[in-house]
Parts: sequence; C-alpha cells; structure tokens
Amino acid sequence: MQNINKTTMKERVKQFFQASIFSFLSSITFVLLIIFFTLPSVEQTARKGKTEAIRVAIENAYTMIEKIHKNAEQKIITEEESKIQARELLQALRFNGNNYFFVTDLEYNVVAHGAEPKKVGNNMKEYKDSNGVFLYQEFVKIAKDKEEGPISYFRPKAGQNEPLEKISYVKLFKPWGWVLGTGVFIDDVNYTVAQAKKTTVIGLIICVVIALMLSFANSIIQYRSFILPIKKVINNLKAEYTELDKVASHIAESSESLIVATEQQAASVENMASAADEVRQMYESTKNSATTSSEMSNQAASTSLEGKSKIAELIESFKIIEKDNSDIIETIKENSQHLEKIAETITNIRDKTTIISDIVFQTKLLSFNASVEAARAGEHGKGFSVVANEIGNLAKVSGDSAIEIAQIVEESTRNVRELATSTTQKIEKIIKTTSVNMKEGNHLMNQCESALINLNQQSHLTSEMGQEILGALLEQGTGIHDINKSISMLYDTQNELKRSQKLSDEQVKVLIEKSKSIKKAVSYLEKVAS
Repeated sequence: MQNINKTTMKERVKQFFQASIFSFLSSITFVLLIIFFTLPSVEQTARKGKTEAIRVAIENAYTMIEKIHKNAEQKIITEEESKIQARELLQALRFNGNNYFFVTDLEYNVVAHGAEPKKVGNNMKEYKDSNGVFLYQEFVKIAKDKEEGPISYFRPKAGQNEPLEKISYVKLFKPWGWVLGTGVFIDDVNYTVAQAKKTTVIGLIICVVIALMLSFANSIIQYRSFILPIKKVINNLKAEYTELDKVASHIAESSESLIVATEQQAASVENMASAADEVRQMYESTKNSATTSSEMSNQAASTSLEGKSKIAELIESFKIIEKDNSDIIETIKENSQHLEKIAETITNIRDKTTIISDIVFQTKLLSFNASVEAARAGEHGKGFSVVANEIGNLAKVSGDSAIEIAQIVEESTRNVRELATSTTQKIEKIIKTTSVNMKEGNHLMNQCESALINLNQQSHLTSEMGQEILGALLEQGTGIHDINKSISMLYDTQNELKRSQKLSDEQVKVLIEKSKSIKKAVSYLEKVAS
C-alpha cells in the first residue's frame, strides 16, 4: 500500500513539472523545427527559384540568337552582320529590372557585356572572384563539359566593396562558339532568411515568457489544491507512526526478555540432558568395564596356568643354552688355534718373498754387467744388450711385485692375529655376560612361577566380584533409561516454546520495519511538499 501511494505521489509530482514546462518545450520544439528545417527549405527553394529565373532568361536570349543565326543561314544577312546584331541585342537586353547578359568565346575573350561594355575584347582567363576562383575558366569549363549549367561565386556589387554571393547560368551557342551568361545576386534571399530567423527567436522569447507565467500561475494553483492537503496528511501520519513506534518498541522489549528467559530455561534443560547423557555413558562404560574385567580375570587365571607350564619349559631351555655356550667356547678356542697356524703359514710366505727379492737383485746386477759387456763388444754386442735390458726390466717388475707381496703378506699376518685376539676376547666377554644373565634369568623365572600362582588365586576372586557389580549395574540402567525419557520430553516441549517465541519476535520485527517504512514515506512526502 505504501509503495502504491509513493508511486502515485511520484506521478503527481511528475505531472506537476510536466504541466509547468510543457508550453516552454513545445515552443522550443516548434521554433527549432522552423530554424533547422523550414527556413533552410525556404532558402533552398528561393535559391532554386533564382536559378530557374536566370535559366529561363538565358533560354530566351539563346532563342533570339538562334533566330538571328537562321537569318544568316538563309542568306538574308551575312554571318558577320548576324553576329553584330546578336552582340548589340545582348548588350541592350535586360530582365527583371537591370539584370544583364554577357558573352565570352571559348578562348575567354569577352564578346558582349551588358553592364561593362569596355570589357568587350578583353581576355578574362586570369580573372578571379573574391574567393580566388578563375571565373571565366569555370564558365568555359561548364560550356565544354555540359554545354549549360549554373555556377555560384562571390563578387561585390557595383559601387560596393563587400563580396556577395551571386548565381550565374551559362549556355554554349555552338555555331559561333559563344558562351551566353547572366546572373543575379542572392543577398535578398539571405536577408529574408535572416529576418525570418530573427522573427522566430523573438517569438521564442515571447513564448518562453508566457510559459513561465503560466507555470507560475499553475504552481500557485497546485500548491493550494495539492500541497496543503498533503501537509495535513503528513502531520496526521507523523502522530500515528510515532505512537506505533512506541507500541512496537514495548512489544520488542517484552519479546526480548521472554526470549532471554526461554533461552536460559532451554540451556538448563540442555545441561540436564547433557548430564543425564554423561551418566548414561558412565553407566555403559562401567558396565563394559565390569564385563571386561570379569572376562579378563577368567583369562588371567587360565593364562597364569599356561604361564607356569611355559616357565618350566623355559628353565629347561636355559639349561640347554648353558650347555651350548660351553660347546661354543671350545669351538672358538679351536678356531683361534687354526688362526695361529694360518699366521705362521703367512710368515713362511713372507720369508720366501724375501728370497725372491734377493734373486731379483742378483738378476738386476747380472743384467747390468751384461749391458756393460755388450757395450764393450760394440756392434756385435747390440743384440745381447737389448736382451740384457729386457731381463733387467723383468727383474725390476718382479722386484716390485715381490715388495707388494711382502707388504700384503705382512698386513695379512697382522690382520689374522688381530682377528684371532679380538674374536677370542669378545666371545669370552659375551660368554661371561651370558652366564651371569642365565643365572639371573633362572632366579627371575622362579619368582615368576610364584607370582603366577598368586595371580591365579586373585583372578578367581576378581571374577566373582565382577559378577556382583554387573548385577547392580543392570538395576541402575533401568532407572537411567526412565530419567532420559523424561528429559527428552521436556527438551521437545522447550524447543516448541522456543520456536513459537522466535516467530513472535519476527512478527515484532516486521511491525518495527513497517513503522520505519511509514516514517520514510512521511519524510518523502515532506520533501515533495517542500
């Protein structure tokens, strides 16, 4: 409803302004149409009328000249006499007052000129109008290209200095090569159009003044018949929406207080439900724990029996391991003896390598002596010298290999002895530690056997107590289920009350928004009225 009233108000204000400026816009539109469409059309029509008038004048003059030319063709007069008659005729011929004719040939020479006879015989090829146009060249060009046609140019009137627009019309008379022409100034057309524009502008100003007067009078009438009643309605609406706003505020405060109380009660119910749920979970957990404890007690009893038998088997295994450790010690001692023998063998190899080194040294010495003897023999000893050098080289290589072998043998001997010593020490340490651990293990297994016997007895007692706890928990479960059911019903009732209260709160908010909308509408009406 408020939107409809607001729209109606906008329409009325729109109509008010339209009525005020309608006459003004209509006048402007009418004058613009006259200035930009009608007057240019009138000007164009006037120009065409001027052009048509001079064309008709040229046609009449052309007919006269053509008739004189026929007399010459019929030998009534000579051609020269006919040209003289035609020239004199055009010199004297006038139309519409003082408008004259002129004639030029195709070489731009003036043949006749009604206004300025002194130009006759002059060549006007370089003659220009006020805008620099070669006028006679344009006359001849039109005659050659189209034989006839209009041309517009600028020149001052006789006795004046200001250039004015003039329209001429030229036509070619082929038999003699003459270009007949005449023209008229169109300043009277321009003057008429200018006067029409001036009159139109004055009319526009008068229309604007009248439109403003009408608008002012219309504004006074509209104010008395439309604005004053609106202001009265606005004052009434202000009183109504102020009272409505107060009522809505009181309802909103009461609704908020009720919502707070409802939410607090709902929170209490939720806390009760949470507490009941926690009790139920604790009950379930306790029941599960009791069941599990009973089962685990039974399992512990059976497991303790199995553990007892396993420990007995483990004690026997420890005895076997102890015996195996003794066998390992004996085996390691035998291996150490074998490693010592390997070390002695490697030492013998090193001694043999020393002998090889001595042989290599002797071979090198013999090779050197052979080289000396070969040098003494000269040419005959060259072949022997080469063999001696090769033997020396082989001896050097063998010596190097013997040194490397000796180094490897020495390092191997050291590694074998270190390995034998280290292995023996580590194994003895491990065996010693293992023996101590075996003794401690036997002691612990005896203690475990005693503990398992006690565990078996305690497990039987725990299982009996678990069965008693389970019976008590089943009775508690029935009571907890009834409590949860009652809390659930209370929770549903509280939620329904909460939803109803929220709906009421939303309606109060809608009422407040309506009050605000009325306030905005009244403010809008005040702006429109002002």
